[in-house]
Amino acid sequence: NNYININLSISPMERELKLSLFVATSLILILLAFFFDSQIISLIKDFSLPLINPLAIFFAAKSGLILFFIITLLFLLIKKQNRTALLFALTVVISTTFSYLIKYLIMRPRPFLTLSLTPLLIKTSPSFPSTHATVAASSILFLKNLNQKTKTLLYLLIAITTISVFYTQIHYLSDILFGAFLGISISYLILINKNRILKLVPKKLRIYLP
Repeated sequence: NNYININLSISPMERELKLSLFVATSLILILLAFFFDSQIISLIKDFSLPLINPLAIFFAAKSGLILFFIITLLFLLIKKQNRTALLFALTVVISTTFSYLIKYLIMRPRPFLTLSLTPLLIKTSPSFPSTHATVAASSILFLKNLNQKTKTLLYLLIAITTISVFYTQIHYLSDILFGAFLGISISYLILINKNRILKLVPKKLRIYLP
């Protein structure tokens, strides 16, 4: 059975310690990035490599995010990990929804609206958090059982997607870090509750989820 699993064999205390460490480390990094966001993004305002600009723009746009989702989903289906593919798709929907809810609650302006920047891409939606980082990071836990070559390719796409939104100057670093934290957290919650979730699938459709 190549169905993805979260390791629940460790003791509850050890699992709680690891989760606490993950949350604490993530929040510290996000807070540090938040306080130095303007200085960090200003460091790259004059940095541009014309050869990679079209690639960065593509992956920083919605088209790049959609392509990433389709490629990841296809690889999971090709490897006959139908349950994992379903849970991944659900995670992306939930992650995207939460990302946009937070965006319009916080209403943080894009960096180029408050700083002297010349972005490679113009977006009018709020900045915090980065939906690209949220979706890209939410896929990490679902790649565990893929072969090494496939994982390397998908990890590369995750990196390109995440770096592109910073390189194009449409997101602060804290937008990206919080988005990644949000995506990983949601995917973890989905996976530890996978049995309850899959029970909600109609019985007639379960034959497609070996």
